[in-house]
Amino acid sequence: MKLPSHIATLSPYVPGKPLEELERELGITGSVKLASNENPLGPSPKALEAIRAVLGDLNRYPDGSGYALRKRIAEKTGWPVEGVILGNGSVDIIEMAVRTFCAPGDEIIIPHGAFISARLAAQSVNAAILTVPVQDHRHDADGMIARITSRTRMIYIDNPANPLGSFMAGDTWARLVAALPPDCLLVADQAYYEYIDREDYPDGFKDLKAGKNLLVLHTFSKIHGLAGLRIGYGLGDPRMLSDINRVRSPFNTNSLAQAAGLAALDDDAHIARVKELNAREMAWLEAQLDQRKVRRVPSVTNFILIDMGREAAPTYDKLLRQGVIVRPIKNYGFPNHLRVSIGTREENERFVQALDKVL
Repeated sequence: MKLPSHIATLSPYVPGKPLEELERELGITGSVKLASNENPLGPSPKALEAIRAVLGDLNRYPDGSGYALRKRIAEKTGWPVEGVILGNGSVDIIEMAVRTFCAPGDEIIIPHGAFISARLAAQSVNAAILTVPVQDHRHDADGMIARITSRTRMIYIDNPANPLGSFMAGDTWARLVAALPPDCLLVADQAYYEYIDREDYPDGFKDLKAGKNLLVLHTFSKIHGLAGLRIGYGLGDPRMLSDINRVRSPFNTNSLAQAAGLAALDDDAHIARVKELNAREMAWLEAQLDQRKVRRVPSVTNFILIDMGREAAPTYDKLLRQGVIVRPIKNYGFPNHLRVSIGTREENERFVQALDKVL
């Protein structure tokens, strides 16, 4: 079969290396994974209980609309249930939005260093991708505004940013929102927003409620610890989501994910434990890196981007042989950087010990 050129040149997303694969390849045991920004405390106990409760019904198809989970999200946010959409992870919703609103040749503005799935989705429909360089490891709102044309149909921004760990502050964000043309959708990916305790962080949902043309994305993969079930949700104008539902696959979220998400959403105690662990271990790891004069980007997420000052791939390979998996991000345009997820103290100590040997 002959591939269209925009598909033939598309590089598939490469996930973090699984522990089992690493140990099999290198003949080691007891390795730790700090590569995929996963929750080291695991899922909410209430979510696990909810999963067990529906195991006996796996012969039945899930609720195709995920109504119970959408209804609870609507109740917690004060947004109409018709303005909530579920996805097989927030990546699924990004892809649906691109397929719905972007035709070949339409422009999508994506900051350099943004979550790579947005770029893959844009390329898959042969849209024109306009890349805006970062400024001091932050997304440049003014640079994105300058790239807007009559052909711009979408702006994607992850706020906080992955893999940068930084965020766009409120005054800067406000300029970007104010510059939106009426036929351009701003996709605000807020996968890590639960980790932030900053007054200057702009929650895109407030702009959505004010009538701005936004699609706000949240996920259960990070602070809720449900990455293995692939469940996320989007908030948007009900009319817009009605259009996106035209391309949504039937049963795109499974019954276990819906049940777990519903339980996790209300487990405030578990969320608080995860935030406390992350804040404590982030501070500890930052101090360790600073003592070793390893350059890092200030982070408001559950990971740190470190700058090795040289090609990072050899360091990544040596850490692998020490049984520690981190994430090289050359494919994001940062060949000298590694992304390190925040783990438990034991996991973080293991990383620091391995880094000392490598350095």
